[in-house]
This record gives sequence, C-alpha cells and structure tokens, in this order.
Amino acid sequence: MTVTIELAFPENEDLFEEMCFHLYRKDWNDPGCVRLGGQGQGQFGLDILGTQNGKQMGIQCKHYVKKPFTLSTVKNDVEKADTAGIAVDHVIFATTAPSKSELVLKVRELSETRRKLGKFTVSVAFWQELSCMLRLNKEVAREYIPGFPGGTLLLAKEAAEQTLAIVRSSSDRDSDFQADMRGQLTGIADHMSSMATAASLPESRGTEAEPLIAKSLDLVRDKLLEGRPKEAFELLDSLGNPDRFTDTYSQFRWHTNRAAALLLDGKKADAAREYLAAAAIDPKLEKAWSNRAHGHLLLNDANAALEATCEGLAAYPQSAPLWALHVAAKQLAGDAEPECGVPKHLLDTSDVRFSLSQVRHKQGRLEESLDLIRLCAEEEAPSLETRRCYLAAAISWAIEDPVAAYHDQLLPKQREALADALRRLEPLDATLAALQIDGVSEELCNNVCVALLLTRNLARAWAIASTGLARHPDLEGLLRIRVNELADKEDFVGLHHLTDGRYNELPTSTLATLAEISANKGDVAWHQSVMAILEKRERTAQQAADFRALTSHAHWEAGNKEMAFRLSNELLAEQPNHVLTHALLARRLMHTGKIEPASQHAELALQALHSNSPLSDVLYVADLLYDRNQYPEAAALYERAVISPAGNGLTQRYLACLIESGQRRKAHDVLNTLPPEARNTPVFRRIESNLARQMGDWPRMRDLLKQELDRMPTDSGVAVGYIGALHRIPGEKGVLKAYLASNPTFDGKQPFNEVEVAKYQREHGLPELAIKRLYRLFRSRPNDSAIGGYFLAQVQIGTAVPELAHAPTVVAAGVAAHLRSGSESRDIAIDLDEAFEGETWPELVRPASDLAGKLLGKVIGDKVTLSRGIGDVEYEIVGLSALYWFAAAKVHKLLAETANPAGPLWSVNLEKADGEFDFGPLLAMAQHKSALVADALKSYTQLRFPLATLAQLIGTQPLTLMLDWPYAKASLFVSIGTQEEREAALELLAVGGKRFVIDLPTLGELVGTGVFQRVIPLLGRPLVPQSAREELTNIIQYQETVPLSMSLWEEDGQYMRRDVTPEQLECRLALLREILACLDEFCEVTPVLGPEHVTDNHRMLERHLDNATLDAVYLALEHDAVLLSDDGGLRLVVPSVGLTNAIALQPLLMFARDSGGLDNSRYVDIVLSKVMRNHSFISVSAEDLLCLVRSDTTKVAAGIVSVFNTFRSRTLNLQIGVLVAAAFLSSVVRLCPPAITAEYFEIVLKALQQDRPADAEAVHHALAAAMEHEMQNLPKTLVKHLRREMGELLARPERQRRHTQLTPIARGVREFIMSMPQLGETHKPLSSSIQTQRPPSEVGVFSSE
Repeated sequence: MTVTIELAFPENEDLFEEMCFHLYRKDWNDPGCVRLGGQGQGQFGLDILGTQNGKQMGIQCKHYVKKPFTLSTVKNDVEKADTAGIAVDHVIFATTAPSKSELVLKVRELSETRRKLGKFTVSVAFWQELSCMLRLNKEVAREYIPGFPGGTLLLAKEAAEQTLAIVRSSSDRDSDFQADMRGQLTGIADHMSSMATAASLPESRGTEAEPLIAKSLDLVRDKLLEGRPKEAFELLDSLGNPDRFTDTYSQFRWHTNRAAALLLDGKKADAAREYLAAAAIDPKLEKAWSNRAHGHLLLNDANAALEATCEGLAAYPQSAPLWALHVAAKQLAGDAEPECGVPKHLLDTSDVRFSLSQVRHKQGRLEESLDLIRLCAEEEAPSLETRRCYLAAAISWAIEDPVAAYHDQLLPKQREALADALRRLEPLDATLAALQIDGVSEELCNNVCVALLLTRNLARAWAIASTGLARHPDLEGLLRIRVNELADKEDFVGLHHLTDGRYNELPTSTLATLAEISANKGDVAWHQSVMAILEKRERTAQQAADFRALTSHAHWEAGNKEMAFRLSNELLAEQPNHVLTHALLARRLMHTGKIEPASQHAELALQALHSNSPLSDVLYVADLLYDRNQYPEAAALYERAVISPAGNGLTQRYLACLIESGQRRKAHDVLNTLPPEARNTPVFRRIESNLARQMGDWPRMRDLLKQELDRMPTDSGVAVGYIGALHRIPGEKGVLKAYLASNPTFDGKQPFNEVEVAKYQREHGLPELAIKRLYRLFRSRPNDSAIGGYFLAQVQIGTAVPELAHAPTVVAAGVAAHLRSGSESRDIAIDLDEAFEGETWPELVRPASDLAGKLLGKVIGDKVTLSRGIGDVEYEIVGLSALYWFAAAKVHKLLAETANPAGPLWSVNLEKADGEFDFGPLLAMAQHKSALVADALKSYTQLRFPLATLAQLIGTQPLTLMLDWPYAKASLFVSIGTQEEREAALELLAVGGKRFVIDLPTLGELVGTGVFQRVIPLLGRPLVPQSAREELTNIIQYQETVPLSMSLWEEDGQYMRRDVTPEQLECRLALLREILACLDEFCEVTPVLGPEHVTDNHRMLERHLDNATLDAVYLALEHDAVLLSDDGGLRLVVPSVGLTNAIALQPLLMFARDSGGLDNSRYVDIVLSKVMRNHSFISVSAEDLLCLVRSDTTKVAAGIVSVFNTFRSRTLNLQIGVLVAAAFLSSVVRLCPPAITAEYFEIVLKALQQDRPADAEAVHHALAAAMEHEMQNLPKTLVKHLRREMGELLARPERQRRHTQLTPIARGVREFIMSMPQLGETHKPLSSSIQTQRPPSEVGVFSSE
C-alpha cells in the first residue's frame, strides 16, 4: 500500500488548459508552442499547437469532472480538426477524466485507422498520465495543482511571504518555515490504489505441510507491517523458489508478500504482476479475489478490478477487504458515490474506512477523510503504512489553506490530529532511521518535519530535517527547512556552504527563499547571483514584480536608498497596484520622516486590495497599518486571516488592534476561543488585562496582572496596572497599601511608571515613600524636565513629609549645606543613599564620603575647612535646607532653561530686568483660555453637540461642566422641549420593564438637586459604567490633591479673578463624595463590552465622547436599557448607533411628582433652578410659576423674572408661551396686590414681544383679554385698583375686523378663556381647571417647532 493521494486537478477549464500549455511546452522543449484562443473561443477542435521531435503536435483539453469522457468526444473534435484542415501529425486529448482500458483500446484503433489513411493520429492522456508528467515538471505542478509538493501558491509568493521579515525583525517573524506549507509536503501525490497491507497479507493457517516455511512467511509479514521491505525480500529469497513448496497456500502467501514488498518499494507494475500471479495459484480463496482486484487497480484497469471484486463478493459477500477494493475500483471508474451498496455493518471495518477515506479526500471532504483514517490508526497495532497515511491526511487537511497554515491558523481539531499522528510514529528518530526504502524515507521524513513545523515544534523539525538531509541531500522540502533554519540563526556562512554552486539545481521555491534572505541582509551581490538564476526560470508577470520588489529591498538594506526608491517607482509605473511595493515604500518613507507620502502609499496599498487578494498581500498591508497605529483598518484585515485564534503573533496583533480600536466585544469573543494553554501565556494575559482595563473589569485585570507580577516582580508596567486595578476596587485598599508600603523596586526600564507608583503611594498615605521614589528617579535623570516636573509637583503638595515641613538644624544625610567663604558660595548636598548610579549633580555626595564626614553634625555658623585643589579653604555654614528642596531648586532652574519642557509643570518668568514684576504672560494665558472657552461655547450653542465634546474642547470633564455650567454665557441644551418628546419619555417610564443607565453628569445633577434617593426607586437599580466611577474618583482625587485656590480669566477686555475659599472646596468635595456614595449604594457599576460590530458611527462617537459617556451609551445598547441623560446633544446623536430609548431628566421628575415620589413644591424648585441656571429647554407650567409667586406675594419673585426672560428666545413656541403667560396672569391677579400684578404683566408682555414685531399686537391683545375676562369675577374695588395700576397695559390695541380667521395666538387664548369658570361659578384652582390640558399649559423654554 502506498501512502499517497491522487493529485487534485485545476479548478476550472481555463486553468487546466493553461496548465497543459506550460506542461507540454516544457515536456516538448518547444518555445514556439502556442495556445489557440481562450476558453469559449472557436479553436477548430484544438487548444494547443507545438512541435515534438520534428512532429507537429496538437492538444485538445477536456476538463471533465462529472461529464463522461467517451469515444464520441474524441471523434467529434477530430472531425472539427479535419474540417479546419490544420496540418498536424498527432493530436493528444488531455483530460482530467480517469483512465478507462476499453476507451484506450478504441482510441488506439481509431488512431491506427487514421494512420493508414494518412491522417493525423490520436491518443488520450488521462489524468493518471498527466500526473506522472507533472511530477517530472514540478515547476508547472506547483503553479496549478492544489496540494502539490512544492506549492500551490505562486513561487514568488513563497518568497514574498517571507518578506514579512522585511517589515519585522527576524526574531519577530510569525513562523520559521515557508508560507506555502504544501511546498514541503511529500507523500500526498500519488493516488491510493491499494488497501492496508495488513488486510492484503494472508496469515498462516497452522495446517501447512511445511511449518518452517509458514513461520518464515509469518516473519516476512511482520517485516512488511513494520515497513521493512528489504528484510522481507531477503527472507523471501532465502526460502528459494516457491514453486517447490509442497502446499499451494504457502506459494500463494509467498507471491502475495512479495507483491506487498514491491509495492512498498514503489514498484507498482511489478507488484501488480505478483498479485495477479498469487491470485492464479488458488483463485477461489477470498484473498485471491483481493489480490486479483489489487493487481488490476495498480494497473489502473478499473473494469477488470470491478469484475474481480464483483465475482469475489458473489462468493464472499461479507468480505470487508473485497468491499474496500470494490469501493476503490468504483472510484477509479469515476463513480461519484462508490460506497453505495456496501453493507452497513461493514462500513465500520478498517478496510472499508480506509478506502472511504480516499474517496472523501478526492471529493475534497478532507476532514471526513481524516476522521476515517484516524479510526483505522486507532485500532490495535496499526501498520506503519496506516500511520503514514494518517499523518499525510492530517497534513493535507491542515494545509488546505497554506497561507493560513503558515500563520498558525489551524483549527483545534487540526492541531490535535497532527499531534496525534506524530505521537503514533514515536519515537520519530528511530522510526525514520528504520525505514529501508528511500522513497518511503523521503516521504515520511518530509511529512514529519512539516507536521512538526505546523505544530510549532521548530527545534525538533530542524533536527530531523538536518538528519534527513544526510540521507537525502537533494530533497526539496528538507532543503528549504534547513535554509530557513540557517537564515533564522543568521548562519550565513553555513547557508552559503549549503547552497553556493548549486543554484541551477535548486528548486525555484528555495531560490526564492534565498532571494528574500539576501535582500533582508542587504547583500546585493549575493541577491543578484540568485536572481540571475531565477530570471531564467519561467515565471508570471506577478512573480517577476515580486522579485523586483525584493531587489529594491536589497538595495535599501544595503544603504543605497536612492536606488531602492528608483526601482520601486519604476515598478509602480508599470504595475500601479502592486501591493508589496506600496507597502515597502510606505515603510521607507516613514523611516525617512516623510509622513504624508508614507500615508499616501499606505492608503494606495489598502486600496489595491480586493476580496480575492492573496492572504500574503492582505497581511503585508495589515502589518503596515498596525505599525502606523491605524488599528481599525488593520483589525479588518487581520480578521480575514485569523481563521482559528491561537497563541501566535498574528492573533496577538489582531487582538491588539481590536482593543485599541474599541472593538472590545469582538476581542472578548476572540479571547474566549483561544485554547486555555495559549490564553494563559504571559503575552495573552497582558493583552486580556488591557481589554479588562478598557472594559473597567478591574477584578479580572487584578487577577491577570497578579500572575504576571508574581512572574516578573521588577516589571514596572505590570506593577502600575496591578496597582491601578486594586485602586479601583473598593475592597482592595488594604492589599494595595500593603504592596505600596513594601516599596517595590523595578528594573528602571520605564521611568514614568515609577512616577505613577509614586502617585499611588502618596494617594494611599505614603507620601514619604512617594517623594523619595521621585527624588531618586530625578537624581538618576537630572536633565529630564518631565521627571523633574513630577518631582517638583510632589514637593509642592508634600507638606506632610517631615523633611519638607521643617527646616533642618544640623547637617545630616538628606540635608544640603550652603557654604560661604568671602565672596565665594558653595552648596554641598548629602544624599540619602550610599550607592547611586549614573551622573548627577556635582554638589551631591554620599553620606560615607570624606567631604560629607567633615560636614555631618555641623550647624549654621560653624566653620569647616575643605580642600579646593589649590589649597584648603575655610567656609562658614550660612544655611541648611532639606535635600528635597535642594533638588526642587534644580527643577526650577531646569524648567527655566528648557525651551520646551515636558511634564506637568512649566516655568514662567514674571520678573523684568528692573526687578519689577510683569504679569503679562499670565494674563496672556488667561486671555487665550477665555477666547478658547468663548469659541467653544459659541459652537456649542449653534451645533448642540454633546456635553462631553464641549468638555474636551475647553479642557475639563462633563461632570464638572454640568455642576459649574457657565449659565451667564450660554444655555445648557437638555431637551428640544416638544410635547412629543415628553410624552414618549413619560410612556417609557409608565410602561416599565426596562433597565436604566445613568450617565455621570446626570447622576451629578440628581444628587446636586437633592432628589436622587427620591427618584431612584422608579428606576430600579440603574446601571453605571465602571469608567464613570473611575472618572469620578479621579476628580475627587485631584480635588483633594491639588485644590483650586484661585482662577484667572478675561471677560470683555477685563481680567477677572476669583478666589476659592476652603469652605467652597470642602462643599464641592462633599458633593462629589455624596455622588460616589450614591453611585456605590444605589447603582450597579459594571464593566462594558461595547457593540458587537463597530461602525463609522461608533467611531464618530468615540472621537467626540469621553470614555465614561461612551460607555454609558454602549451599556444601554448592551442591556437594551433606557439612557437617562440630561445632555440633549448626546441624546440627539445616540440614535446613529441604534440607541433609540433615551430620556431627559425632567420627564423623570414629572413622573416622580405625578406618582407621589416627589412633592410638587420640590419639583417646582428644581425646574425653576434649572431655568435660572439656563438649562434649555425646560418645560414650565403656569402652576409651576404660581408656586414661586405664593412664597411671597408682596414682591416680584426673582425666579419669575428669570423664567420669563427665557421667553425672549426666538425658538419659543409662541402660542404655548402665550397660553402659559395668560394662565399665570389670570391667577396672579387674585394672589398679588395690583401693583405687583402690573409688574408681572409688564415683565411677561416685554418677554413675549421681544424681537417679534409682527406678533406684538396680537400678544398684547391676548394677554389683556385674559386679564379682562378674569377681572369679571373680582370685586369692583379690586378691579378699580387694578385698572389704575395697569393703565395702558389693559388697553387692548384696536384690531382690524375684516379678518374673520383667528390667528393661532387668538385661537389659543379663546380656548383658554372658554376653559375658565363663568361669572358667579365657584372658582376652581387654576391647576385643576387645566389639569386635562397639562401639555398645552406647559411651555418648553426655548422649544422649537
């Protein structure tokens, strides 16, 4: 039994014809060979014309899959060629159809007849014959045959895949083997024409006449099952001529065993003759029928094989080996379902499974093929050949997509099959060493190496390949593995020793690898010597372009930048969509700092990709975009490649892109598909911790980074992440403080992480450790303004540190002494540590130094004699300061001298040359800030974008902006104010059944107005994103650490200053802490995964919202919840990402009032407060205003003035505004003295008439009419006083009577008046009389229609 599988043929007719053209052109050695037209064109019965040995040859290509190839097919095309009169000597019908002996004979008869008539002769090249030719012409086979040893991708792509090393360092390659794994697979080329040897080898009966011979034949059988045919031959020869055996069964066994040995040795024709000879000895035996069928199968005679199996099955209907051979024969005959007719109970036998495995493979059902052969291998004591076939089938399925296999994109089942197949061949070295047949050794050695590479066992693959090359020095697959090993180890001497002088005999794929290696090394001479051979090989235009790209890269690496650019530009001039060249140019331009051209080429590379682009091209561009931080675009490309996430670099980059581009849910799903052993590796733990950070899943982040910190305790990056996670988990403060108090030391590779650790130490009550850490950091980097700035900031807020709070009185470690001798001043600072590395300030000495020894214990006024090189000098100690203040002075000096200081602080020189102060720089900064804020507020008023966007523009947080809204400068957009908006919100609240999400500014508004705990029961336990809690704690921490004491700004050309008192600071902190307490006690704080698919609309939101606001939106989407947000701009944009349920705060307050959860007076206070804080649009009813009036009827309420001032807006719904005003005045007339009533009337009238000249008369008339109607029910004395106070205000303007149609204002007022009680009726409270008309009697301040 061979362990190979029949070659697949090209996918379509055109590719098959193209393959035949190149195949016969090479076989005939005829450069003049031509194709006659293309697919579907008239070709006169021929597709290809050429010359072989002086004869004119023609070829007709027949790509037949299901359609039968018959004698009529031949005759029809022969007739076409005869009619066309084409002068040829011989015509070949090349077909993918299987060989049929009957048809061969008939075509031969037709050819002989035509020869006698002087016409061209004919023959048929069935797929079996073409396969043999292809194996002799590997260059063509690699180009067109899926699964052929040496490659199914373009040979240039084999090398081009390795150019991933061009854009990454050698140590960072995804893989150490060729992209085209099929190029290293041997032993899957020939078709399966025999069953398992174990089934074909007869056992002894125990009744033989010559037991010694029987035992010897048993030993032969064992050797064959072990794959040792040479020893089997020796044993068989030692038995002598089998014709001399006394019993025929031993003769039968001898010939059968010899046939099996010949088959293992690759001698199929000889094996077939032996099988047939054995069958003739005792033709009635079950195994004789098997031998007969086996022999005919080896001769590709499907009909004879079928005849043998049918006859055998008639005698032995339950014979599994015969049924297996029957299936093979039917398959060879072209039967699409050869398993039909096999008894069900025999389908589970090893013989039939083996045969069906080959059927499934031919059908392209590779996984099923593997499943069947695996069952054979799992049986007790499977033969070596079964195990070989199992390995071949496992590889065949794994490399179905070779580029995916190259990038470790294997399914878990594929990995398991490869590992299992290798395990069954262990010990590998011994198994391979025992192989006696070179062909088998080549196949299995190569396949074992491929499987090891696929399972990422690189070192073992290299070792076996190296051993294998000693036996098979020209074996292509092993040679390429060795080449890649030497390249990875940068053993270029060994590489030259292996390949120099052999270029002509090396396969193109290996040469392509050498071309890439030499290009990466920048060895132009070496590269050109390889290319000189490659250019002589046949190649496509695409291959040539890829090689040219490698050549340009060779020049780039050699330092010849100009030549590299020239070659690349020349290539693009000819092939403007060559992906690799665009990618290489983009990288080169990035390297030279030409950002814009680099971006253009990156974009062109991306545009050049299409849905059918080779995966190699996709990954070139993906890696380029990844390195350019274009994570969304890179993620989309990596997604095309990551078929099966695994512990490899490709999956790592894909996950990194998903996380960095905000695709958290997709990243979460990918992580969940990783095998546990991969997910629990350090690199993936860190990736997952980054995802947990973005989600706000602090417990998960803590657990992941604790493992990493235990593994690498000096990694400051891991430590900062771990500390940050603990800091955000309320119950972990003790664990965190204990860790910080241990004052961990780190490797110093990431100094700014040390800054973060120091911040946490100070925050958690360890200021001395914090400032000492920053001091040591600045001491080791005395010229780093950023580090210095962080140290100085800690000094300025570190008054709790004893060394800063109290000036030293005696020289000691940690003290700087200021010395003077005459006019000379000198500072000497004694460090805290005996040992420190690197250069630092010249004044700094160690405590144990001689200089320090002369100063220790001294006090101000003491004298000390110090050597100055030219003699001793006596100094007086004139001052002492803490070492930290000494270092702080160094920072001040550094900041003043640094042109563009980094870090949290900068220096502004306010002192003029004459000693006076110049505050111009500070005032200029204030003016700039004020202008920025004014522009941002103007844009906000015009565009109504989200509050978070405005906060970003002016440099603050949305919560702070909500609490400190600049109401005098702009209105805060909270609602569009329409009746439809309110009704939809109230309906959502009334129906219930949904959860609610609250954004942080709205939470602050609810707590700030004092009603959070009153309304929260209506929302259940609302959801809040973890990032919102984090933002709130950061604000609190900042307020506690760096309290604002004074602010400076410019307004109308005047500079304004506001001092913030400690009482105000404490009040703000109390509010923030109360918000945090409410959040923790009444809300469910949760991590946020985000949307399943991130669209352009999502990305738009990501650009304009802060994390907390964006997460609130995503959380509402994630839980199908209602977003409660008083940010009107936010609610306008969230429908773009599918969030349709979002309500403002006022409808919730209305619902709480109407359901009894909130007193009406409290509701009114909040509503009027929002109006006075310039929140728009706020719905205000007449009854709301009257509540304020009733509080003091003797004077005009200030709040009323504020409300009616909002009525001046041009966006006011004037009709509703007039209705509310009329209702209000009609009630005021009964509540207030006439003089106050008149003031209210005038305030209302002016507000409604503001900038409305066309409606001014109608407004006045409507309000006066409402007053007149109400006055009918008042005492005459009161009416008299009213008329006297109001005077002309009650004089309604004359209206032209010819207009019979009422204006909207007049119509509204009439409806209002008609709703009033008639004269003499009991007067009802206004709120009751218009209860059924609440929406019309409420005005949305600034509402627009």
